[in-house]
Amino acid sequence: RVNVDTNGDSFASLGKSSPFSPFRQRNVRFLWAGSFLSYASSWIQGIALNWLAYSLTGSGTILGSINMVRSATALSMIPVTGVIVDRFAHKKLLLLKMFWWFLITLGLGIILLLGPARTFYLFIFAFLAGLVFTMDLTLGSIIVFDLVPRAGIPNTMALFQTGGALTRAFGPALGGYLLLLFLPGGTFIIQAGIYAIVLLFFFQLRFPPSRFEVTK
Repeated sequence: RVNVDTNGDSFASLGKSSPFSPFRQRNVRFLWAGSFLSYASSWIQGIALNWLAYSLTGSGTILGSINMVRSATALSMIPVTGVIVDRFAHKKLLLLKMFWWFLITLGLGIILLLGPARTFYLFIFAFLAGLVFTMDLTLGSIIVFDLVPRAGIPNTMALFQTGGALTRAFGPALGGYLLLLFLPGGTFIIQAGIYAIVLLFFFQLRFPPSRFEVTK
């Protein structure tokens, strides 16, 4: 027996599926590739931001304060994020979120390339990143359930966990090499390029019609 999703892609039955069977579905391939690159870029971004903050100030307090700004902003967005995710199409939110990451990362990269770095640039970036950080986590938790048939969920989630573990293994090292080769400005430009590729992958996703309607 074969399960067919709303986009016409097929899954082997749960009993006969292999660990990589979710990759037979077009949506999973694009979502996994985009998420993998996004995870990797997040690690690179964290390394670059922390290194830049400490190199500018030599202060652990400033470094902690920058991270606190992002965390506090993300926490303040939790109630708003839930309402937005419930009321708007998830694909549009996914694309808007990635476009926002692209814009703020590209903007910081250009600023760093054009002139000397300033600590307040990093605080502004942390605030802007915090605005979508909660959206990032929320959509990442539910988007697989929008796109993958129930029978394929366990293997698909395992693949995403594996991808996340791989980025944790090599992401910080890659961030360090990029800083060494391209300095902070170039590193943020590379991150923006990665987010642009992720946008192209996510644009290819085909979402089924929503099964839920917001009642008034």
